[in-house]
Amino acid sequence: MFFDFSSHSDKGSAEDQERKLLLCVLLVFAAGCFFRWIYTAQVPYNISRHDLGEISDWQTVTKGHLGYIQYLYQFHRFPEVAEEYSQFYHPPLFHLCGAAVMKFILHFGGSVAETFEWIQAMNMVFADIAVLFSILTVFRTVRAADSRLILTAFFSFCPIWFILGTEINNDCLMTMFCTITLYLTVCWIQERSWRLIVLLALSFALGMLSKTSAVLLAPAVGLVFLYTLWKDRKKPGTVLLQIALFGAVCIPLGLSWVLRNKVLFGIPFNYVPAFDTDSGQYIGTVPLSARIGFPSLRQITLCSIDWNHYTDYANIWGQTFLTMSFDEGIVPVTTLSRQAAGMVLLWADAILYLLGIVELIRMVFRKSVRAEYRILLFTGFLTLAAGYVSFAFRYPQVCTMNFRYIALTWLLLLTAHGMNQDCRTGKHRKILRKIFSFFIGIVSAFSAGLYLLIH
Repeated sequence: MFFDFSSHSDKGSAEDQERKLLLCVLLVFAAGCFFRWIYTAQVPYNISRHDLGEISDWQTVTKGHLGYIQYLYQFHRFPEVAEEYSQFYHPPLFHLCGAAVMKFILHFGGSVAETFEWIQAMNMVFADIAVLFSILTVFRTVRAADSRLILTAFFSFCPIWFILGTEINNDCLMTMFCTITLYLTVCWIQERSWRLIVLLALSFALGMLSKTSAVLLAPAVGLVFLYTLWKDRKKPGTVLLQIALFGAVCIPLGLSWVLRNKVLFGIPFNYVPAFDTDSGQYIGTVPLSARIGFPSLRQITLCSIDWNHYTDYANIWGQTFLTMSFDEGIVPVTTLSRQAAGMVLLWADAILYLLGIVELIRMVFRKSVRAEYRILLFTGFLTLAAGYVSFAFRYPQVCTMNFRYIALTWLLLLTAHGMNQDCRTGKHRKILRKIFSFFIGIVSAFSAGLYLLIH
């Protein structure tokens, strides 16, 4: 079996095995990038409609992410009244990048629609970088070669990067910076250098300048800092100064946009536009038992949302798993075979995620895993999950239950699995390797197949 090649450690030198592993990892990562770019070339820029808005005619300011990008390009300034225009309250980093691309493409004679196709391609670059740093995080924390390869395959082919990479919004850029933040936190745990603390502060701040929900990583990183400070309490000077430097760089830069909106327009730090109860997505009247109980049959057998029966998609768990594999239904399932393949992907993805949660809980109580890693992964997952559930119930709409908000949790869960595998031996380790290899193989194969053969 492909994933088992590295278990035969008696064959060849350790250096040869390492070279083979790196070659396989590079090939798998490159194949994942290639498949995602083929998918990007096939789908239009508006494949995903999350707060997208409409293209402006340059006379009227339009709402949504498209309008935000065009506003920055056209007027060369930030919006003056952010709350009037749908998504204009968002931090501007993604939209500034989009406006830069727009200026370049229009300068060379491209149309506005072509510009947004290129902005979609820019977002896929962000997805590729996020996948790369996910793999680097695994290599920093997981020792076993078979686990490294298995997890590389998952991050390279999992459906969420096909989804995030083709959206035109700030989710992918924010998730990319959060992935880099997680990686740099791991590096700082291991090295504690001044260079790393500055890079960590910058990546965290840039994540917040992409989307304010990046702040949900703050408790995890903060607790790592506090634990490290407590561990070095007899000589806390260097750690204390590094934490102070992190705060001096990260806090003013990361909070600059929300402070601007608060001072100029009185917009709260946690501002989200109000949702209408007649929006066609409102599920506030659905009983609580239906929202947190078992998913409906539609949610676990279909690959898209039937908006004529949107209340059937009010269950938060079912909706999370559906959007984890297919967003709100961006893969056409026009044949019975594709519907069957979609169900296999949805179930395999969901089972793997649940197994990952079990592995995370197991890791928390495993004293052989470094305490800083346990704090980082568990607190990170808990904060992201709690924020996600809270958001879904404060704003009871179908669209607020979407896995794109917590895509980073895949890295937290599967890194925990890799660390657990490093601590296991014998039959137990082999069984867990086969289980995870099986489900990761299914998710990778069916994800690549369904997204690659979209037409």
